[in-house]
Amino acid sequence: MLKDWDELVERVAREIYEGNQKGIIEPEMVTKHADELMNAIVEGLGYGFDTDDAQALSTITKLQANVFHFSGAKNWNQLQEMSALLTDDSVAKTFNAFLGAVRNLDATYNATYLKAEYDHAIASSQMITKWQQIEAEKEALPFLRYVAVMDDRTRDEHRRINDTVLPVNHSFWNTHYPPNDWGCRCSVQQLDQDDAVEYSQEPPSKLPKVPTLMRNNVGKTGIVFSTKHPYFETIPKKLRKQVATESEKLITEK
Repeated sequence: MLKDWDELVERVAREIYEGNQKGIIEPEMVTKHADELMNAIVEGLGYGFDTDDAQALSTITKLQANVFHFSGAKNWNQLQEMSALLTDDSVAKTFNAFLGAVRNLDATYNATYLKAEYDHAIASSQMITKWQQIEAEKEALPFLRYVAVMDDRTRDEHRRINDTVLPVNHSFWNTHYPPNDWGCRCSVQQLDQDDAVEYSQEPPSKLPKVPTLMRNNVGKTGIVFSTKHPYFETIPKKLRKQVATESEKLITEK
């Protein structure tokens, strides 16, 4: 659970109930949520991530901007849903009834959803570190093998491309580099020419579809949470830039 989150939710609920919630996003909520996801990013990057070059620092900057933007978009959606809970069949609720409904909503947003987002941030940042190592070693090890965890939890789409071997620079890795779905446990193994010949399995003629918001090589883009996510797309177009600007501005105000 996010630190002091319950008290913050109650404060925001009271501001909405009394008509005093004025911002397009709630800065403290956004910052706490983004910090939690950045903890996941740092955990996933681990000690194997080399921060000594400009490209690595650029990646971290992109990650932070992406996480704050995502957290702001999520918060905008949550505030809208909280406001919609003020009445029930056009009858105004008491504050206690409203607060109870808000807490139920928040349990979905910041327990259930946050767990999935946190796990995805860890998996994504682990694959960023792996991609950095892949790039460093691609002359000696120019091929990648897709490795799915083959058990009863494995998605059929990931099972179908297990053991696929292609060059590091193949476009396949732009769309199918893990993680390519929520809870994805897949990885890649870097191979030399001899090992690549031993596996020598090309992808199926019809590639399994990766969800649009996961069609990404996080190692190349530094994007963990795509703007194709419903959090972004449900914001009216005229407000999207404002949400992004106000969310990312919080990075410098920490």
